[in-house]
Amino acid sequence: MGIAQILATGAMQGLMALQDAASHNIANASTGGYRRHAVAFRQAVDGLRRPVLEERMDLRAGPLERTGNALDVALEGDGLLVARSPAGDRYVRGGSLHVDEAGRLCTREGWPLLGEGGRPVVVDGDRVEIAADGTVGSSGRLLVVSVPASSLRAEGNSLSLAPGARVTRSSAQVRQGFLEGANVETLPEMGRMIETLRSFEMLQRVVSAEDQMEQRSAADVGRVR
Repeated sequence: MGIAQILATGAMQGLMALQDAASHNIANASTGGYRRHAVAFRQAVDGLRRPVLEERMDLRAGPLERTGNALDVALEGDGLLVARSPAGDRYVRGGSLHVDEAGRLCTREGWPLLGEGGRPVVVDGDRVEIAADGTVGSSGRLLVVSVPASSLRAEGNSLSLAPGARVTRSSAQVRQGFLEGANVETLPEMGRMIETLRSFEMLQRVVSAEDQMEQRSAADVGRVR
């Protein structure tokens, strides 16, 4: 396989990843709190200049929708809530919460949200009141953090951290009675899919042309012998 074919094949694999990401984004355009998936390319240091994929998550805020439900929570600004899952801490932008039997404020998966002391927030009484700074009645304050997008990994409807990720305190505001929509714009995603398909077809022609040239070269060598 020639260098042109190697480069074209690598680029086609990258385009397939772009297509998959755009398709996934469109499928989740109506999923509350969904974060757009993006694929970036960087150049491999191997002498062939092959593209290497880097999957990232777009943490830009989605539109806020008022629900009036006291257990619906969204964040306004750059921030994430911390939930304690069986596999470790996970990060969410909010969602439809509930209070479990122990009085803990939990995500829909049943993971308790953590307060600033690193312990689950326990609700006092039947009424849940959450202030803009994350204070939950007299129970404490929700832990709201900021994490670089490059350090986050998608896991279902939540996020996990890459090793060595830097976590800092966030000043994002907590909005009770709101849910955040997906930060996906459908039309641009469809445009990316069309553009990606055209580029893929062009590279297919390059690979096909290289194959034909190699076959002709091999035939010519055979005739010379």
